[in-house]
Amino acid sequence: MMPLTPAEKAELKAATNTLEHAIQCRDALEDGPSQVVDHQPLEQGLGSMFDNPKYSDLVVTCSGRAFKVHKTVVCSQSKWFAKKLLGPWTPAPCKPDINSPAKEAESGVIDLDADDPDAVEAMLRFYYTSSYNEDDKIDAESGAVVPRTLLNARVYTIADKYNILELKNLSKAKFKLAAATSLTNDGLQDALAKLYVLANRYNIVELRTLMETEYAFGTATSQAPCTFYDVVAEVYSSTPTADRGLRDIVLTATMDNIEVVSRDRGGFRKTLENNPDFAADVTEAVLTRDTQAGHCMKCGKDLETGVYTILASGGQQPIGRYRVEDLSLLPKRVMLLPQDGQEPPEWIIETTSNGKYILTARGAPLIVRDDKVYADLLQNSPPTVWDIASVGDDLYSISTDGKNLDATAGDDNGEGTQLQVVTGTPNNKGFLIKPLEG
Repeated sequence: MMPLTPAEKAELKAATNTLEHAIQCRDALEDGPSQVVDHQPLEQGLGSMFDNPKYSDLVVTCSGRAFKVHKTVVCSQSKWFAKKLLGPWTPAPCKPDINSPAKEAESGVIDLDADDPDAVEAMLRFYYTSSYNEDDKIDAESGAVVPRTLLNARVYTIADKYNILELKNLSKAKFKLAAATSLTNDGLQDALAKLYVLANRYNIVELRTLMETEYAFGTATSQAPCTFYDVVAEVYSSTPTADRGLRDIVLTATMDNIEVVSRDRGGFRKTLENNPDFAADVTEAVLTRDTQAGHCMKCGKDLETGVYTILASGGQQPIGRYRVEDLSLLPKRVMLLPQDGQEPPEWIIETTSNGKYILTARGAPLIVRDDKVYADLLQNSPPTVWDIASVGDDLYSISTDGKNLDATAGDDNGEGTQLQVVTGTPNNKGFLIKPLEG
């Protein structure tokens, strides 16, 4: 097999990183919501009392379902239920006292027919267990399975309605995981397919065999694409404009998987038309990404994954690792190099799913420590993610977390200038970034 060129290595690395990200999302769904930590029950066995007629003194009804609960448990955690059930009820024709609670106090029955029954069950179960399950629910009208994303969105809505902050936070966390994994299951297939093509092109037999195995598994676990449209409609119709909790999660998942969700252009267009707020959010996100992620609105230039040269000071001086370094495995400094007539170092610039970039110098991704820039040989830390924005013909600014990469920020004891990130306007006049020819 012929050695791969730097450009081919960059293409293969980018596809591999995309695949790893998609598999991590898939595995997160299989292993359960590891980052969603449910609280433990207040007392051992309290959860078993939910919907148990033993000692029950209150029935909550919703859409033909009846949940047997306990006033002590429910009212101690909900001001809404406590207000409904406090004191006697004065029936007509007597003039009611404005301080008298509703008839539910005497009947021992509260009707919540206006709410979603699965969300009501989740809310009541939360009172007993500080959690709720996401097992497949069957829609009473259609008979279809209710996806996790829709269930969690509905629980979020009911938690907001009845002012249950802890349940609102829990449902938001569960929704975020479910939304990400349901969309990236389809994204996983795209990543596998692309990497399989590369394995064929470069005749990497072991990689091609692995991709065939993963593709078969992923196809069996992927969800129906129509779920996405239902989630958008549910979230944007049930939450107020000012409540960005679920809307931001949907928007982020959409932008991170834009190729997947827009594959059905007719369905995606209809979703945008039927949900004006969602359409406005997507438009704003696209414009923001284009202006912040290396896209020049005037010249239309994007940086794609590939091999480049990067020169500082408006294109006058190369940057990179020293050509001769010590033999330790410690992170290596990234420097403003001397103008010695040699070819400038090669850089791999890799695009991420959200329009940002990872910069790699001689096989080691850049990281920032104490505002100084290093190449991480062992890759023990996540690579720094960069924003690259066009400021002129082939000139770009490079920044991360609001700090600008600067190549003229000081001197290291006469050994040269190490690149740093600085707050405010950098001294450097832009980086000249050009693809490596050939």
